[in-house]
Amino acid sequence: MKSLPPCYGHYSLAVSFTMPAMIARYPLLFLLACVLGFHLWLNVLLPLGVDEAHYALYGWYLDWSYYDHPPLIGWLEAPFVQGLDTDWAVRLPAIAIGLVSLWLLVRTSERLFPDTAYVGGWVLFLALFSPLLHGLTLTPLPDTPLLLLSLLLMGYLWHHRHSERLPRPWILGVLLGLAGLSKYTAITLVVSLLLVVAVYGRWGWLKQPGMWAGAGIALVLLSPVLWWNAQHDWASFLYQLHHGTRHQTWSFERFAISQGRQLGAYGPVIYVAGMALIGWALFRWRTLPEGVRFSLLFALPVLVLFAWSAGHEPILPHWTGLGWWLLLPALGWWLARHRWVLWLHGMLGGGVWVGVLALLLGAAWPFKAPNPLLEVAGWRQASVQLATWQQRLQQQGEKVYKFAGNWSLVSRPAWYLRHGHDPAVFTADGKRTQFDFWFQRPHWGSDGVVLWHTYFNDRQTPADGDRLFARCRLLQQWPVSWQGRALGEQFRIYWCQEWQRGRGAAGK
Repeated sequence: MKSLPPCYGHYSLAVSFTMPAMIARYPLLFLLACVLGFHLWLNVLLPLGVDEAHYALYGWYLDWSYYDHPPLIGWLEAPFVQGLDTDWAVRLPAIAIGLVSLWLLVRTSERLFPDTAYVGGWVLFLALFSPLLHGLTLTPLPDTPLLLLSLLLMGYLWHHRHSERLPRPWILGVLLGLAGLSKYTAITLVVSLLLVVAVYGRWGWLKQPGMWAGAGIALVLLSPVLWWNAQHDWASFLYQLHHGTRHQTWSFERFAISQGRQLGAYGPVIYVAGMALIGWALFRWRTLPEGVRFSLLFALPVLVLFAWSAGHEPILPHWTGLGWWLLLPALGWWLARHRWVLWLHGMLGGGVWVGVLALLLGAAWPFKAPNPLLEVAGWRQASVQLATWQQRLQQQGEKVYKFAGNWSLVSRPAWYLRHGHDPAVFTADGKRTQFDFWFQRPHWGSDGVVLWHTYFNDRQTPADGDRLFARCRLLQQWPVSWQGRALGEQFRIYWCQEWQRGRGAAGK
């Protein structure tokens, strides 16, 4: 194998962009350009989802950190949502970072498996035809910068794994500090670093003064998160500690539910082949290619953490995204010898994307399952109607608040009404959320207009079931629709009195 120039040892990307390399990679660059065009087109066509609106609000209401996540995604969003102040600007940071992450994923795969032809292309193929992994390169989430930073860390450690002394150890501090500013899951990258040290016997790294300087840099970068938590009674840390461990006993049923969600979200090929690769690798660890072992040092801490957590509370599929992302190089190497499996993955993933595009362009939904567009359709109109009813009722001289069922239903109204005289929207279920830090929670007994979605909130009123209010009266209802086609559910607005979950209520 041809030796690399010295600058490559400093983890410079310059080698990737020399003229011969650019010519050799023209098909890959063309494909990434097509991905960029596709993402920009989707960005215009697709309304904001719950998470996209939520993290856009991070950028709108800038802070040192936030209740549910560290601040980096909000800081990245801020120039776009405040400078351009439009829906299509929300996804631009994720689209840009996602494109760079896909490029780095290809380069990392080629470095780990230099003797496997087209391994980078196959890894890119796996990522683009996995619904959730592809979505992580388009949707602004705390995971978005974390995926990029994890690849940079992985590449840096791979290149220096045989070095007795780690050059420029401050790079570790920068990468780990920024990863910690992205998402608390970054703690698994520290575990991966220690695994690399243990497996390669690089204990001398830990004695380098520069390593401890790097730790200081990481701590400085993490100081906004520490500062915010210190000012808010460690609310975010406590929330994370209890978030994935609701039940004290570990349940296989909850674990199985979580695995089923991942099977659907990442695609059956990635999930089944990934689990098979992990099992095979653990039994043949010493005879594995070094690149496979190295990938597993980064992927396994994430997957093991959430496998344990899933037994206490079913997890959301994207929580394990970092683990599957870092497993892709090894998976691409393994499946390059079984290309019929790769083509099966392409057909299944391609079918999902064709179906999504058909729905977005107005095609009918032929299945009995709920239409996926119920997640995104009609929220701008619903938000405007909610604010209109608030203004009407406040003309009677009483304070009227705006509510939606839970935090996932509040984010769109809070985003679309951010310019209003009263932008505050609250969660009717009373659970503590980031919105309680942006807008002071109303008192127990407050009155308000409540935006209800029959798909998410069923067909009970806010006064039924959990008794969120003492009494409610229906003000307006209309069908959720997309391009003039009704989707089978309704938006409803209720006038509700005597909120039972506000400040001053029992346990609040």
